[in-house]
Amino acid sequence: MMRSLLILILQVLILTGCNIFDDPSQIDGGTSEELKPLGDMGYGADQLACNKNCYSGLVSKEDTSFIINSAEEYDKLKVKAMCLEVLTWPEIDFSKQTLLAGIIITPTSCCKMIKEELVYDPFVQKYTLTVTLFPGLSDQPAALFFWGLSKKLSSDASVEFKNKYNTIY
Repeated sequence: MMRSLLILILQVLILTGCNIFDDPSQIDGGTSEELKPLGDMGYGADQLACNKNCYSGLVSKEDTSFIINSAEEYDKLKVKAMCLEVLTWPEIDFSKQTLLAGIIITPTSCCKMIKEELVYDPFVQKYTLTVTLFPGLSDQPAALFFWGLSKKLSSDASVEFKNKYNTIY
């Protein structure tokens, strides 16, 4: 009886295929989500900004991430990023969007961001934001700020922030 059931299950899997994802944007068990730039803030800092002077002003020299769902939380980020001398911070409709932001402490001078990717994994019910960087030329540590707007996430959403370095020689 058990053997017959296993054979039947195998036949169903073979005939129907094992692809459980109908959406082609699903990658490695997760769905790619859109992450939009915050907007033009001057100095070309629409998606990330880097300033060597910011590093020396940081109290904590650790990577830090923020899930921002309110104007009050946004104001706190603005205070942390005062060293960037942003001319105008864009307005955000927090009823429709969440701001995902972070500070990466880099071992080299200002890095260039190559890409960023926000993926939702429904199996573990978690978002992962990965920022891929190209290292700078100087061996001076720096602070890199990054941010992007996603669709509105619930206040209890789980977001893991990752960064990785890519060298192309």
